[in-house]
Amino acid sequence: MNKRWDALYLQILGVIHTGAPIVILTLITKNLKLVSVYTIFNMILAGISGVLSIFISGLSASFGDVIAKGETTILQKAYNEFEYAYYAIITLVYSIAFTTIMPFIRIYTSGVTDINYDISIVGFLFVMNGLLYNIKTPQGMLVISAGLYRETRIQTTIQGAIAVVIGIILTPFYGIKGVLIASILSNIYRDIDLFFFIPRNVTKLPIKNTVFRVMRLGITVFFIYLPFLFIKLTPRDYISWMLNALAIGVYAIVVILGMSLFFERDTLKAVYIRFFRMVKQ
Repeated sequence: MNKRWDALYLQILGVIHTGAPIVILTLITKNLKLVSVYTIFNMILAGISGVLSIFISGLSASFGDVIAKGETTILQKAYNEFEYAYYAIITLVYSIAFTTIMPFIRIYTSGVTDINYDISIVGFLFVMNGLLYNIKTPQGMLVISAGLYRETRIQTTIQGAIAVVIGIILTPFYGIKGVLIASILSNIYRDIDLFFFIPRNVTKLPIKNTVFRVMRLGITVFFIYLPFLFIKLTPRDYISWMLNALAIGVYAIVVILGMSLFFERDTLKAVYIRFFRMVKQ
């Protein structure tokens, strides 16, 4: 309870970081049609983040209990498996998003002529921003689990300041792309900060574990996305779009499992055992 105001401060900063792009676009461009384009893309990425939040629901309390008891070995094993599993999930989800967001936008905005929604670079930047935002989710969860609100106030403030200040600077020149670049830079800063902060202050695991895992995540997403730089997806309706997404998902799972078997076979096996133990229970 003595950290409630620090927790409230971080929540306020989170609202500012999330809402700043629309406010900046509205005040600087004064173009509500441009805000509409941003809103459509943001709606899709917000939905993806909402689905991903299911996988961490309730885990903060469980990890908090382990941290409070000082069970470092259990914490390290459980967190290592969770980080691996969560990164595999977001690799799958955002690989599909990179390849299917623009076909979805074309179907969703079919017949709308007030402004052009078919802007591939905006779709790419939105998905990239979503990926970078969710990369830090395992570490951010441990901040909550350990109650490190006061200890992370400065870093979170800097993250919000980067998004707002750079967004204000770039938006007059680049519009939506400007606020997205600002958000991407702010998330990169926060990702790097948490990659060092959590191992040093909570898990005591080697920092290189997470760094190498994130590098593999980026390489895996790139290889999944690469063929679709040359293959143009042209679904005509939502059903054909879903079939395309399903086929890409199967392909992505094969690539992810291949990478896991090559680089993290033991962790994959541990997650497999833990998952089926939970199913049986």
